[in-house]
Amino acid sequence: MLKNKINTTDLFQPVAAAVLFLLIYCQGLPAQEQEVKWQRTSETEQYLQLFHATAAFNLPTAETLQKGEMQFELAHRFTMPVSSGWSGAYGLDGSVIMSIGLDYALSDRVMLALTRSNLEGNVELRSKYKILEINNTLLPTVIAVQAGLAYNGKPVGIVENTGDKFQYFASAIFNTMYHKKLAIGLVPSYLYNSYIYCNDIQYSFTMGGYAQYYVSPSWSLLVEVNSTVTGWRNRYNSFACGLEAETGGHFFRILVGTNTRLNYSQYLAGAPDSFQSKYWHIGFNLTRLFSLKSD
Repeated sequence: MLKNKINTTDLFQPVAAAVLFLLIYCQGLPAQEQEVKWQRTSETEQYLQLFHATAAFNLPTAETLQKGEMQFELAHRFTMPVSSGWSGAYGLDGSVIMSIGLDYALSDRVMLALTRSNLEGNVELRSKYKILEINNTLLPTVIAVQAGLAYNGKPVGIVENTGDKFQYFASAIFNTMYHKKLAIGLVPSYLYNSYIYCNDIQYSFTMGGYAQYYVSPSWSLLVEVNSTVTGWRNRYNSFACGLEAETGGHFFRILVGTNTRLNYSQYLAGAPDSFQSKYWHIGFNLTRLFSLKSD
């Protein structure tokens, strides 16, 4: 018996509903907002842009905002699985783990982010720095680093010391693109204090990756994985796949995946559910880019 075999028919109806929602969402925007907003405007420096957004579903890309720009993000992961079927609206009737955050660019290469998740009251502060761009014709490359800390203000279990509520993480981000259509990223990461309820400090070293195929300037397909190489893991590795729509300064991503955790310090610790399709969950990320710069 193949326990890990994925039944794609289980996912057809929710994915079809997601596509319909995206079509309605994009068609409903004002005409003047239809042009793609995510374009570099600086006249003083040339930028190598491989991904359009600053993150995939959970893992960061090497992209940063321009100085003075701010980005708002709202993300949901539904805890009820897709396999709940029509009676559970394919998971939409269940409870939600959500995250809300703001990104701000200190410069064209440095940005800060502050996010909060309702899971254990996790508040996270992180920074990203783009360190290198290699404008190669065959495989252009952008490299960045990200680091941050998180505080879990509402743990559901007993945490012996206040200091144990803090978590720390760091990542290296390698992005490249093939034929101007397929963008690829690798993200090795380290998480300190992976499981805050353990008496002994745990750590996790993970290797993440994602691939995004741009069907058009506004539509793309996205796959993301994150595997624990060594250290502590919450049962399973993470996997997600879905669609991204980009229009008028908005990015909307809808996905099915195994990890319902959103903030980086919680996501890196692993997924609660396995790769079997009956455990997949629907989720979405919505971001809005706006500028504080005066014209």
